[in-house]
Amino acid sequence: MSTPARRKEPRGIMSNATLWAGLHGACAVACGAFGAHSLKAKLMAHDVHGGWMTASQYQMVHAAVMLALDSQMQSKSSSDKKNASVCFNVGTACFSLSIYLLCLLKINNVKPPFGLGIVTPVGGLIIIAGWLAVVKSAL
Repeated sequence: MSTPARRKEPRGIMSNATLWAGLHGACAVACGAFGAHSLKAKLMAHDVHGGWMTASQYQMVHAAVMLALDSQMQSKSSSDKKNASVCFNVGTACFSLSIYLLCLLKINNVKPPFGLGIVTPVGGLIIIAGWLAVVKSAL
């Protein structure tokens, strides 16, 4: 006797971890490649190459983590894992994208807008909250 196909529940765009993981992963690869090739000389001349590459690495790691969480959420629903995934998505966007923007502004000798610098550590704190939600899901 066959089992009926499990119907997927519709999910909103913010909770679709696979979509966001794919976008973060693609962005991480593209930005990493630009940082290692096209922009490398400019980034190094302005002493921001390390920051650029850190942003790319963090973005890729958290894209992979979001994929892993999403595959676990398919088999067993967990609000803590969903919360972790949202934190990783928002935190990574704030952390990595603000670093990319700060680096681009610096290599073009443009003063960053007021408050942009605080976005990076706030993103980092949101990422930490995501990891704590992972810990909570394991308890």
